[in-house]
Amino acid sequence: MSSYSLEKHPKKKGQCPSCHEKGVFRYFQNAEGERLDEKYGICDRAAKCGFDYRPSGELFPAKEAKEAAPIETIRPAEAVVVALLEKTKVHTSGLHQWAEFKFSETPEGNLSAEHLERWCVASDGDRTAFVHCDGQGRVVNAKWFVYGPDGKRDKAHEPFSMRQPPASARQRFGFCLYGEHLLRHDDPARPICVVESEKTAVLASFFYSHLDWLACGSANGISDEKIGPLHNRPIWWVADADGNVPVEKDGQPVLVNGKPKLSEGGRRNSSLRKLKAYGLEHVVIDLFPDRTDGYDLGDALREGLRPDIVAPTPPAPKAVELPADIEEWSIQLKDRWHKATKFIEEFERREIDLTKNADNWINTADALATFGEHGRELLHRLARPNANYQKAGVDQLFDEAVKTAACTSPAKFFQIANHYNIKLRDLKEKKSKEEEIRSGLPAGVNAEDYFLHGFYELDNCYYSIKDNVPRMVCGFVIKVLYLVKSKDNPKRIVELTNQYGYKTTLDLPTDSFVSIGAFKKVVESAGNFVFEGNETDLTRLKKKLFREEKVTTEISSLGWHERGQFYAFANGIYNAAWTATDQYGIVEHGGFNYYLPFQSGINFDDHEAFANEKKFVHKPSKLDFATWADLLYKVYGDNGMMGLCFYVAALFRDHIFQEHNAFPLLFCFGERQSGKSEFMISFKYPFGQPQKSLSLENPSTVIGMVRTLANFVNAVVMLDEYKNSIDKKTIGLLKGLWGGDGRTTGVKSNDNQTRVTNPKSAVIIAGQDMPTVDNALFTRCILLEFRSKGRDYESYSALKTLEKQGLTDITLEVLTQRPALTQDYAAAFKLVHAHLKDALKGEGIEDRMLQNMAQLLTPVLYLQENELLKFPVTAEQLYDMAIALIKRQHAQINQTTDSRRFWDVFVGLATHKPMPLAQEGVDYTFRKGQLCIRLGNIHPPYMSAHRSQYNVPGLDKQTLDYYLKHDPAFVEVKNLRFDVPAHMNNGIATRTSPTSAYCFDFAKLGIDLPMILNDVENV
Repeated sequence: MSSYSLEKHPKKKGQCPSCHEKGVFRYFQNAEGERLDEKYGICDRAAKCGFDYRPSGELFPAKEAKEAAPIETIRPAEAVVVALLEKTKVHTSGLHQWAEFKFSETPEGNLSAEHLERWCVASDGDRTAFVHCDGQGRVVNAKWFVYGPDGKRDKAHEPFSMRQPPASARQRFGFCLYGEHLLRHDDPARPICVVESEKTAVLASFFYSHLDWLACGSANGISDEKIGPLHNRPIWWVADADGNVPVEKDGQPVLVNGKPKLSEGGRRNSSLRKLKAYGLEHVVIDLFPDRTDGYDLGDALREGLRPDIVAPTPPAPKAVELPADIEEWSIQLKDRWHKATKFIEEFERREIDLTKNADNWINTADALATFGEHGRELLHRLARPNANYQKAGVDQLFDEAVKTAACTSPAKFFQIANHYNIKLRDLKEKKSKEEEIRSGLPAGVNAEDYFLHGFYELDNCYYSIKDNVPRMVCGFVIKVLYLVKSKDNPKRIVELTNQYGYKTTLDLPTDSFVSIGAFKKVVESAGNFVFEGNETDLTRLKKKLFREEKVTTEISSLGWHERGQFYAFANGIYNAAWTATDQYGIVEHGGFNYYLPFQSGINFDDHEAFANEKKFVHKPSKLDFATWADLLYKVYGDNGMMGLCFYVAALFRDHIFQEHNAFPLLFCFGERQSGKSEFMISFKYPFGQPQKSLSLENPSTVIGMVRTLANFVNAVVMLDEYKNSIDKKTIGLLKGLWGGDGRTTGVKSNDNQTRVTNPKSAVIIAGQDMPTVDNALFTRCILLEFRSKGRDYESYSALKTLEKQGLTDITLEVLTQRPALTQDYAAAFKLVHAHLKDALKGEGIEDRMLQNMAQLLTPVLYLQENELLKFPVTAEQLYDMAIALIKRQHAQINQTTDSRRFWDVFVGLATHKPMPLAQEGVDYTFRKGQLCIRLGNIHPPYMSAHRSQYNVPGLDKQTLDYYLKHDPAFVEVKNLRFDVPAHMNNGIATRTSPTSAYCFDFAKLGIDLPMILNDVENV
């Protein structure tokens, strides 16, 4: 009699594993009404599907016709991804606050917010979100939890993940193992520790950093969808302290087939069964064997414990012993023994559990008892697939079978095997075919490779076997060196070697492996590389290649790399030590691989690709910062010292910008041949070979400038040929650079996504025009004036000699001080800003100019005060230079205010020859020391003259009204008569009606009208 049955209403039906329809799959239950493994069940759609899988092992496949469309796995929209990743930079959730406080001082160091950010732990209101990223760094899903101040999960709030689309959409958000994006691939022998809880993985990775850590979300969290990253690595399952204990109901043990039912949990679950089914090397580490309350490693770390995590030594495999007296058996009995053992091997391979059918199980015991005591182990082997297997119960059943001797041969067992479609003929044919293939393989070919991959390698080609005849699949061999993760352009760096020995290296987009057509297109374009296989062959090839590849991250911006905490040049990276790239442009740092394509051998012959980036190279020269700084000061004087301050601050621009949400521009003003260009070139060498400055006269500069500023981080970009006549769009962009504003572009998508490209480098601008066209731009700049004069040619020659040797060692020397400077910058800035503010008190200088200068001075003054770097001037001298520069620039700004320009234009109108464009008595008049003007009359000629004089239109009337009323010389608006004198009206004086006039204290205006009136006071 069967010990299982189908569930009945009101128990809900599930999703059919064959046709994928929801609510049509009825599961099986045991005698106690408990659901069995959810792979067993029957689909209600008998006509269209008919899938039927019994717990006894019987499988009736689904019908092939009219299958429902497969469910597509989708990823979150770009806007959702950006929002989630942005929240990883927020550290306000309960888990963030608890972790940073609890582990602020440990022997392993401080568990910083940066560690949580690397693990993509986000703060979303009062919830903590664990953002799941796959091995390519793509966001797949997220899970939200609430944690209390003690670091424990608040179970009153149910966790949740992203809302799934409706079933009719045939789409779903997938899941991956949490932490995949941090897996290191440099050592295939390094174990991957798998835990249930995401929090546990985050904490454990900090305290046990020599191991890789992943979280699967629950005891049964490893699924076919997630298991991929666990291949080819030793797996350590770090078990929670629950499961594998007898289940009780109403105080009594629950029995199944007369044996206690064991609970599921950390020590016994479908995840472990899944690892076994895939044949993955794994061990179970039970850190707390005496506990059964669900206590886990995360709880231990929270309590200050640090248990040793060491894999237990696996027991040596026990050799299968044949019966000692087998030689004494009859030929018939030997044949039965051979047949029985072959059948049992097939039962084991297919993991069929015979114990679930009581009649079959008893008959099997009776049949195997005909082998005497030798049949006992065979029965145990058949019983072990049962999750509740107990040795004593099997021994008792076998003893009873031997005692009753109900069978005289194992025929009943062979009948049961035949019911499961296990036939000796098939097993023999399978073996003979395998042996036939082995014998037909060429000498030296690894047969195991063929059976694993479906093809073998010989003479730089891949072959498969069809009808016992070798068939060439691929006329070359391919080796995937690295999988390059990139949000916009993922690729694989591959090495191809054809049958004639020709070898080449390519970077192929990941889409190249999607279809035969795409694959052939890219490989055949590289030379004589011919693929002759079909889609199946390509799939087999991909499985082999992808299993062997190493994951690396592409560096798209040179300079400072925040996540990796290093400074990248085109030919290597620096973090306390210099590490050069290999021939492929790969460099390893902190257990991760990074790809710098700029000087990779793959792009060596492409001279147009990465033209600017290829110049951003480190050239060791062993020069010291003090020597270079001293020569700069001797050659360029105070400008050289200010340029030096700007260069040092630029290397920490990201941190300074984060503090102030702004970073000043450096403006070099002067006539031709005044030394501006040489000055700018001198500050290009610390970043490699000098790159060409971007010309602001070029109409395409806007796009190129934004891209260049985004391609380099914490470096200096040069903009040349500034003129006040450049278009408003470019002026606006230059102003935006101060506040980190860039360029917004649309993205091809269905949800109106946009992409923002923000500047990440410091900017030096040069031109023959002072930036007076817009005071908002002027106050965002620090102005250096260059005048033609003699220079110290000996020092100049020495400086040029150093530049030819390479100055990037100087940049590395400054970067060495980053940890100290970034830690103390905020406090140091307050002191410098306060000093400047006090020294310039009462000068009327706006705070933006003081902040700009303080941002430049702070790094240099801090490094000088702490004797970390040597500079050619003292702190007092540097302050004096800065104060003089601020005063000079403030005076120049005052001369270029909009109201000041109005009065300059007005004087021009009143003194215009041969005929004034603004006439006394008609457009303006003097009255008791005041100048009174009719703005309605003056504004039209003002607009025309302003455009002619400054190449831009003047202020509109409403704006000009505002500025004039806020002019320090303004007195009032009043109604006055503007009578026309006789000499201006054919000798006839004309009296007019009163009209509105703007009155100003003439003495305060500071304008000169000597031709009109010699003594205003007497009027």
